Amino acid sequence: MRPLRGTVNYEQLEKGSCVCGADNYCQCSPSLAIDVVLEQADGRVLLVRRRDNGKLAVMGGFVEIGESVEDACRREAMEEARVHLEGDLIFLGIYSDPARDQRRYHMTPAHPSFLCFIAYTFALHPFPGLLTVDSLSNVRHTVSVAYAARIADTPIAGDDASDVVSLTTRQLAEMPDEEFAFDHELIIRDYLSYADMQ
Repeated sequence: MRPLRGTVNYEQLEKGSCVCGADNYCQCSPSLAIDVVLEQADGRVLLVRRRDNGKLAVMGGFVEIGESVEDACRREAMEEARVHLEGDLIFLGIYSDPARDQRRYHMTPAHPSFLCFIAYTFALHPFPGLLTVDSLSNVRHTVSVAYAARIADTPIAGDDASDVVSLTTRQLAEMPDEEFAFDHELIIRDYLSYADMQ
């Protein structure tokens, strides 16, 4: 394990991840994402089969800088399934378990997120010899705001989806948790509770 040495160039920090003041105090935040359970007119629910792991997932993605979570929902639905959202979005919940996204990330010193993490870690641990490059892989904490929304369009897989799958609420309720990516089984359970109350 190689210790990190040198100083952090605070001007290179990626906006939206870490904000550093003139006093070199940095505040870093989790990545903000959205997830949308898409309801068809017949009551079926659309999920995507992810290209990277083959698991089923709710439509979703990261919120871009300057974008509202509602606009991110509309953009992601169009990118992943080529569908427009109708009417109001129904809030389902916020999912913030730091371990909810198990994808592995490897950052190099040239990556802006690496610089953000270095700045934040130095603020907590001012002794560079204690920080190693190997300890900085897999850094990602994602918080997702989840909604349900109706669609009328015919879905077409796009972006990072290999397929769009249409399931009944009964099929969703019987689906084993391990079929879902990330913590999307929790989002689906919350959606099914909401659907039962309608």
